[in-house]
Amino acid sequence: MTTPQVTVAEIRINQLSRVNDTIICEVFLNDKHFCVGIQNALYPIPLGRYRAVLYKAEHPHTRVLLECVPGHEGVEIHEANKAEQLRGCTAVGSSVGNEFLYYSIGTLNELISHLKKYNVIYVTLSRSANFQPASV
Repeated sequence: MTTPQVTVAEIRINQLSRVNDTIICEVFLNDKHFCVGIQNALYPIPLGRYRAVLYKAEHPHTRVLLECVPGHEGVEIHEANKAEQLRGCTAVGSSVGNEFLYYSIGTLNELISHLKKYNVIYVTLSRSANFQPASV
């Protein structure tokens, strides 16, 4: 009897800068630039490495759920266009301009299609050494 091969996906969400309440991020999949993302600075997510799973629940789109985030429940990677739509989550998209995230649903769907190839997912939340805490 053969043991199934473990395949691991590594997502890294690196915070680059803050504009008002929007944190601009760069998202990597297996150490390669994948897309950009945004977070809401009013609902910070603890930096660290978390196990994650794909799930759909009542949402129209599959999402990535981070597990065991200290002091938080329901931390996800999902679709959104503005930081005000996020509460401790990260939204992914193709580009960011004027605090607006573009092509979020398409980017999320592309990320999910890649992640379905793996049976273990980790998400690391990090901050760039050049992180700009706030600007207007």
